[in-house]
Amino acid sequence: MPQSARLSLLAQLPPSALSSPDDKLTSFIDFWTRMHSTTCKLVSVAMKYVECSPDGAATQRYIWEVCEWPKGNTATWTFVCWLIDGQGMWLRQFASRDDALRFFEQPPDVVMRPRDVVADDVAEGARQRRAS
Repeated sequence: MPQSARLSLLAQLPPSALSSPDDKLTSFIDFWTRMHSTTCKLVSVAMKYVECSPDGAATQRYIWEVCEWPKGNTATWTFVCWLIDGQGMWLRQFASRDDALRFFEQPPDVVMRPRDVVADDVAEGARQRRAS
């Protein structure tokens, strides 16, 4: 990927995630960059860096993103919770951009509440997190 394209993508990331990246953040940044440029070509519309401690556990870091996720000839509006201190991500699809952004704007205690909804599209990292 040309350096100018990579810099353009990096400019979309929350500044707090770039201020002093450790190995886990650097790994996330590399994966996220591939997902938005060559692998899936996701189109990001909102992102934020979140730290929270679900259920009183140790504080974990996340990047929340709302993006347009290509699905063949169409796309879906998707909330993505990228797990920085864990492995993977979990997804939640929405009927519209506005619905996804409303979910994105909720506080961490609401967004990070475990979901028992079978329709949620959950990546392996989240399955492992829920199982532990």
